[in-house]
Amino acid sequence: MRHETDSMTPVRSASRSRRSASEKAAPKPKRAKPERGAVTEAMVSQAARAGERLVLGRGAVLTPLARDRARASGVRIEKER
Repeated sequence: MRHETDSMTPVRSASRSRRSASEKAAPKPKRAKPERGAVTEAMVSQAARAGERLVLGRGAVLTPLARDRARASGVRIEKER
């Protein structure tokens, strides 16, 4: 006896092509690395336009407006350890 859900199960084809690992992985964004001083909203906007992520050095400080801009524009911010 066949259930209704069995007929809805997708069937995978054996001839389905496999993508290589390099095709699956999204390209890594470039990184900008301010070492010290204030990281401003303008710096974050520039990184967003360039498709970069920001890695903050030990002496760098992120301003509140820069943090808001990073969230709004999807810029990743990491702190260096």
